[in-house]
Amino acid sequence: MRNSLTLLFCLSILRSMAQWGPPTTIARSELDQVYQSSVGDLDGDGDLDVITINDYPPNSSFYAYLNEGEWQFSTSFELDLSWDQEWTTWQLVDVDSDGRADLIKDGPEWYRNLGGLQFAEPQSLIDGFAGHLFCDLDGQYGLDLLLIDLNGNQGYSYAHQLPNGTYTEPEQFTDMGSGPNDFQGSPFHLLDLNGDGINDLLFIDSEEPGMRTLQVATGTAQGAFNAPQLYFTLGAGQGIRELTITDRDPSNGNTGFKLDLHTPNESIWFEPTIGLEYISTTTGLAMGYGVDLNGDGAQDLLCFDGGGPSVTIRLNDGSGTFADHQDVLTARGMLANGDHPADMDGDGDLDVVIRQWELDRMAILENDGSGTLNTRHEVAANAVPNPEQLDLVDLDGDGDLDLLTHSWNDIRVLFNDGAGGFVTRIILDEERRVSSFAHGDMDGDGDLDIIYTGYDEGVVLLLQGPSGQFTRQEIGVVLYGLRNSRLIDADLDGDLDVVVAEDELSTQTPRAFLIQNEGGGSFAPPVLLGDAQTFLMVCLVVDVNDDGLLDHVGEIGGTIGVTINAGGTFDAPILFDGTYGRPAHISDLNGDGLLDMIADAGGTLIIWHATTPFVFEAAQTVALLGGMEYADLRDIDGDGRLDLVQSFAQQVILQRCAPDGLFGQASLVWNFDLGFGFSSFAKAGDVSGDGNSDIIVGSQLSSRVELLTNLSSSDYQISGRIFHDLNGDQLYQPEEPPLPWVNLQVAPEASSPYTDVNGVYTVNATPGTYTLQPAVDPQLWTVTSTTPLQTTLTNPEPLAAGFDFAIVPAQEISLLHASMVQGTTACGDTTYLSLNIANAGTRVEQGTVILQLGQHSSFLSSTSTPSSVVGNTITWTFEELNFHEVRSIVAHVTTPSFGYIGEPWLHQLQVDALDDGGDILSTTNATLGGAVNCAYDPNDKQVYPAGYGEAGAIDLDTPYLDYTIRFQNTGTAPAFDVVIMDQLDADLDPERVEVLGFSHTPTQVAITANGSIQFKFLDIMLPDSATDQLGSQGFIHFRIHLREGLPHLTEIPNTAAIYFDLNPPIITNTVHSTLVDCNTWQPELEADTYGVLRAPAGDLYQWFLNGDPIPGAVADSIQLTTNGSYTVEVTSTLGCVATTPAIIATDLPETMAESGFLVVPNPFTQHARLIADEILPNGTTVTLIDRLGRVLHTLNASGTRTIDIHRGEAPPGLYLLRLDRPGRATVTQRVVIQ
Repeated sequence: MRNSLTLLFCLSILRSMAQWGPPTTIARSELDQVYQSSVGDLDGDGDLDVITINDYPPNSSFYAYLNEGEWQFSTSFELDLSWDQEWTTWQLVDVDSDGRADLIKDGPEWYRNLGGLQFAEPQSLIDGFAGHLFCDLDGQYGLDLLLIDLNGNQGYSYAHQLPNGTYTEPEQFTDMGSGPNDFQGSPFHLLDLNGDGINDLLFIDSEEPGMRTLQVATGTAQGAFNAPQLYFTLGAGQGIRELTITDRDPSNGNTGFKLDLHTPNESIWFEPTIGLEYISTTTGLAMGYGVDLNGDGAQDLLCFDGGGPSVTIRLNDGSGTFADHQDVLTARGMLANGDHPADMDGDGDLDVVIRQWELDRMAILENDGSGTLNTRHEVAANAVPNPEQLDLVDLDGDGDLDLLTHSWNDIRVLFNDGAGGFVTRIILDEERRVSSFAHGDMDGDGDLDIIYTGYDEGVVLLLQGPSGQFTRQEIGVVLYGLRNSRLIDADLDGDLDVVVAEDELSTQTPRAFLIQNEGGGSFAPPVLLGDAQTFLMVCLVVDVNDDGLLDHVGEIGGTIGVTINAGGTFDAPILFDGTYGRPAHISDLNGDGLLDMIADAGGTLIIWHATTPFVFEAAQTVALLGGMEYADLRDIDGDGRLDLVQSFAQQVILQRCAPDGLFGQASLVWNFDLGFGFSSFAKAGDVSGDGNSDIIVGSQLSSRVELLTNLSSSDYQISGRIFHDLNGDQLYQPEEPPLPWVNLQVAPEASSPYTDVNGVYTVNATPGTYTLQPAVDPQLWTVTSTTPLQTTLTNPEPLAAGFDFAIVPAQEISLLHASMVQGTTACGDTTYLSLNIANAGTRVEQGTVILQLGQHSSFLSSTSTPSSVVGNTITWTFEELNFHEVRSIVAHVTTPSFGYIGEPWLHQLQVDALDDGGDILSTTNATLGGAVNCAYDPNDKQVYPAGYGEAGAIDLDTPYLDYTIRFQNTGTAPAFDVVIMDQLDADLDPERVEVLGFSHTPTQVAITANGSIQFKFLDIMLPDSATDQLGSQGFIHFRIHLREGLPHLTEIPNTAAIYFDLNPPIITNTVHSTLVDCNTWQPELEADTYGVLRAPAGDLYQWFLNGDPIPGAVADSIQLTTNGSYTVEVTSTLGCVATTPAIIATDLPETMAESGFLVVPNPFTQHARLIADEILPNGTTVTLIDRLGRVLHTLNASGTRTIDIHRGEAPPGLYLLRLDRPGRATVTQRVVIQ
């Protein structure tokens, strides 16, 4: 809660939030730590799509990018897959040959592609092997499987696919294998070595330690393999690097392959001839995959190295001679898992898909047909991966602000189209460990250039040319470990010099360097700045003495001071006594004619007001939530004073500067989803070109950049009302009743307002064309005015008022909703009980309200005088309840005292709608109850129906949920405003919300762009709880319908955030609702050999014998003691109640009554169980005796009704079992061991 000082400021969360349009995503990328990827035709349209697996288990997620042609890919689609988040490999394979690529998890588990990016539950194909390959061995049905080391047994097996998608039992055809896997790549390949048109299996084998051979198992026409034959033996000590299919000479008609070795480093090339004969040639090491990149029929070499220039090629001249390495223009790349180069653009040549883990990038190297791969296309074209710095700057000189940003490995710009759209992105420089950038006109040609620093790359200048291209020039190559950069005319020669500094986080005494601009593209060598000059790194350049010359204001020796420009030289510093921090802004903040300062003191921002020139006093200290690098000083509200914008976690906060030069209270601009991340930046500027400062927010964690459009001083607005057209003229008259709390659908706005208590709505917008229509139930209401309405907002005509909608009843229906909400308080104290009546019908209603108060509570008073009070039954009457009106009767009642803790309480409410004659038209009931509990949460959330158990299980056909959010000001001063933000689950329909009750009339209800419902209570002036316990409380009660067709086990969590003025939100408890189809609950009984019946897992049990409940039989199992029909009624963990099919016991021995115990089974082979008619006391023994009277075993009782008997070494035969119980006669029974 706010303390008394914060009452000086009166800016509200509500007012701020109302002035911002919904966020627009400028750039977003899910390509964060992509550790696997694959390509395949996911949508069956004939081209290849891309799938990525991001982040490491257990936090992995799957995204699909659909190929739309012309090197364009769709935005990402997150795939909903059920898997155990373990380390494994994935690939796209069309297993069933239906034209759509399926997902295969190493195992292999098959996720069948159902179309529409939906995948079936995983189907385990064959278990227990070390590796596999999908391939067509027999030419039938779908793909078959080649398996390695099945069930831990070394060797190779195969399994054929059957018509129903299952596989034959694996058949092993050799126990030979690769042995220790000390080489890279696959130990086997399929290729036709003997020229019969059938693929053979070529694999690596270890006959003995240190000795490797190549073996061939020739394929058969039936899809099987013959026994392996020796193909090639390596020399002693020769180590294998990799076995690849690389046919360097296509003239012989056979497919060649290559064996790369180490010790020595060489490659052996094999060209098959006749049968299994071959010609081999040894050359120097030639690593790489065989791929025909230039379409001449001869395979070239494609090689990737995850650490260096990542992709290189060597073109084959057609005779088996390879050209020197050509480095492809990319770095730190990695071939997509399991994929060879593929024709991604359908032009007949092979492109290369790369996954650049360090750059968070998925890209495709386009083959131009000649084997040249210099053109790169990114799969996520608008991505800004992990932005570490953002700035708004007109880089192309077209008058609008572009977005300049850098991540770990590149610097890039997103160009503004003039209306706040960012569609064109150019990477200015890449493959550099970028640490900072600055921009300015370095060569005096009128356009902006860029300098940036790298952790290990020195200082780089990107000089912009006349046509917008950038030329790279290194100007500080001897400097490393730099973290900061800026441009400043340090030597007063009219051009910008470069000042850079080392990383403050990696060294205790970071150094700063000056690189002087000598003009003509020349720069002097870096010069180390002394302590007195390091302030150039962070100083402000401003004319402080109004002489037309720019001076330098900075921190000098811990004190802020200024060096005055004397016309070519600087005077000695003038220090401002008592000041500290790094100056961030200088201007006349409070209008007294003196220059004031804003300084960054590291974690706080200080406003220094000047009392006389160059004499300052601290006027205000403001907390910096994340540091100035995450904030911006910009005039947001157009009053000429700089406001403070900060981004922290998922929130954007604004503090306006008032006329007195002080920042007002913090207000919430926007609350992003929790996945937005904590490392986020806020920059402000007129991005949309409407004269207002908008806010760009970039998240380093989620690789997102969002634009918040400023509507605060914009007059682009649509307004109107929805009313009951009594006279049918479609024009509003004051006597015509409003329809409050009706949703207005606005396109293309993502935010959706509801009418207020007067039926009025307001839409804050930007220039453009909008369509509006009310979301009313057509069975109840008919819109008689034109719908939908359309309007265009332009600069000359920014307002569209009077967009009213006239409605009349479609039929006369009496429909009331009744509900109750009780306040929070201690046991035995006074609280409020709000009786809410909402008129959802088409009649103006009258009637009665009858409250039956719980037996441990008592009625004290109410806001409306009751017509009768009889004990705990209180009755009220009501009249003139208008359409969509919500009316409450607030009763003051006492709560049960401490002595009733744990006992149930229940209030019952009945609301009768009456006609003019007093007859009942409709009756509505509501209940409110629970167990008496003296602990309470003053800010909580409730859902009705509450459902069963922790999951909140409710019936699958539940049409809607009723939510109540209670709030209380537990601070020390009144709360001016309260905002409730309730993030709605995607399974809830935001267009079908009904307001059922409230403690204070909401000033606005709206569905925000990020799917939250927002309730605003402006100027609520909620007293604090110490001053007024009851008055400090409030609530909102609303109903929201579920979307249709939701499946069994749909989970709907809900949590709300409650904002009291500037304070961080109070997050309520999370309520859970789970849709359950109890028709799917069909419990079955299981019986064991000891005559024990077990029920499936559940919460409650009641056993029945021959249809009658067995007293006390409420456990999950029962021991059979009597013949008959047994069933159990089980209440599942989701609240479903069902009775199992009966199990009939017919062969139990009828000896319980005679001997007092049973033995089951009898006869038995190894084990049996003795079941007594009562719990066996201590001292009880059970003895097994043979026919000669010899004691074989003696067992002691364990305080239960059963004792397990083990045969031991007893031979088959007839035995006597004797039971000795203290205080009872010895009894025996014959048992047979088989």
